[in-house]
Amino acid sequence: MKKYLLLLTLSFGLNFHVFPQCTATVAPSVDITSYRQDDDCKGKIITFTATPTNGGISPSYQWSREGYLIPGATNSTFQIPNTEYGMYYVIMTSSDVCADIPVCVSKNIEIHFRTLVTIASSCTGNEITFAATIHGNAGPDPLYEWFIEQVSQGPPTKNNSQFTSSTLVNNQEIYVKVTTDLECEDEKIISSNIIIYSDNTFEDVKITLYALLDCPELFAKVGATEENGGVYKKYFWKLNGQTVSTNNWIPTAYSNGDELQLFLETYDFCHNSTMASSNIMIFNDPCSLFSIFINGPDRIVVGDKNAIYSVPSQQGFAYTWSITGGTIVSGQNTNSVTVDWDVPAASAVSRIAAPAYSISVTETNTSNQKKTTTIDVSPTATSISKSLSQSGITLFPNPTSESFNIEMPESGVSVNYEVLNLTGTSVAQGNFISTSTAEKIITNFGAGMYQVVLRYNDVVTCGRLSKVQ
Repeated sequence: MKKYLLLLTLSFGLNFHVFPQCTATVAPSVDITSYRQDDDCKGKIITFTATPTNGGISPSYQWSREGYLIPGATNSTFQIPNTEYGMYYVIMTSSDVCADIPVCVSKNIEIHFRTLVTIASSCTGNEITFAATIHGNAGPDPLYEWFIEQVSQGPPTKNNSQFTSSTLVNNQEIYVKVTTDLECEDEKIISSNIIIYSDNTFEDVKITLYALLDCPELFAKVGATEENGGVYKKYFWKLNGQTVSTNNWIPTAYSNGDELQLFLETYDFCHNSTMASSNIMIFNDPCSLFSIFINGPDRIVVGDKNAIYSVPSQQGFAYTWSITGGTIVSGQNTNSVTVDWDVPAASAVSRIAAPAYSISVTETNTSNQKKTTTIDVSPTATSISKSLSQSGITLFPNPTSESFNIEMPESGVSVNYEVLNLTGTSVAQGNFISTSTAEKIITNFGAGMYQVVLRYNDVVTCGRLSKVQ
């Protein structure tokens, strides 16, 4: 949702400037469709069309093929010959000033250079059915001819995309040839992939648990072995009865008492069973003595000295501390440390990009198992925040197309400036000493709305800047 700020400037006349202001962010997205000029033949034109959502008044586009940017393809529509196969998508940059993340990527559309045929198998009782799928265009009435070990199972026939058998022998090869009825198709007969039949029966999947590595999430190394799963299969990992993964990725984080089990489903051929389940692994936590939190202040004033942080002392434990944004003064390798927190550099004292402060301890028990605990510390800045009008500072011209000037009310002041975009990312920064004349700042960044942050004499002041083409 946008509101608009109307500025009136009296200078030998009346000028109106309307600037959009955001009351809520929006999420841009872009969808693409393709239209083939003539579906019957190759060599015709395919047109892609991008449809934006929350793209603003003038979104920009960049089309890509197989992950590479296409030079000059920067409009909302894009055309290619049917012979330029590959995976296509578009990158859109929204011009909406309220966009939370301006850049978004569309789905993929795959263009086939030639027609492809693939087959897959399924089972009913003792019969195996193979089904052919055409990728691309083989015409309205293609012919199908099925083969076992290069022996035709009948003449090419229409409406024959499936083949069923109950007499296959182990290791026999099955495939299909499709004959297109398109006059303009260069390749009239298209062969599918080959499926090799296996008459193995399905057996249980076995899981073996290896050494525990870390705590307390109990990172464990789990290995799985299988028999007769075939090529086309799917894994189901269940943790405490709930599916946590549906592929061959092995879950690694557990808690005390968790139960892990693996299921495997095969799609290859007719086995005695198409689903197998492993034994159940139960995890017992040997790390119960580890700390779950760090004692100490989690809110500080930047520059605080002699802050104390600690965890309970356990016999035989080793302690290693680390810190961000401060210095460990004493206590390293014990369960309690004394810390001096840093005063950040001037460029870091900002309401938008605050510095990070944290302290961590890694505990090692007598079995050489480790656990790291971290506390994030929130700093309270000591700087005084003022608006531009309160500080007497002027930014001009605003809007600007090339550069802008910063005019300070006093001379001899060391000033740090930083220009941030709407996501809080710094696009320009620097320092200068104020004089009786305004300081000129070059705007080597794109058009849009920005925030200029000025820091001087323990004061932070911010103002909006509009960059136009």
